[in-house]
Amino acid sequence: MLVGASVVFVMSVIRFVNILSYRFIPQILGALLAVHWFTKKYELTISPGKGIVLRILTCLLGGVAAFVIGIIFQKLGINPVKKVTNDAMISFLEKYIPDAADQVREEIKRQ
Repeated sequence: MLVGASVVFVMSVIRFVNILSYRFIPQILGALLAVHWFTKKYELTISPGKGIVLRILTCLLGGVAAFVIGIIFQKLGINPVKKVTNDAMISFLEKYIPDAADQVREEIKRQ
């Protein structure tokens, strides 16, 4: 279960992989990995009900861990990918809306 929860956690915390989260891909992959790992490790066949419980617990554990770490980062003012995100946004604006790029640069400097 911890392996699946760690997949959910990592895919939810990393900014660019987090784009996939709107379709619950981290939760689905983490839950599938947890059930697969559990049945292979203990050489068991589990009922669908127990599989669902294992999947739900995996998703909850990974999601809660990602939420707590996100809150801690927010309270500490840590944003590990802020520069990358800002640079990507500015390069996009320079390409398509040059006037807005200057305004965004000034706004970022004010922050």
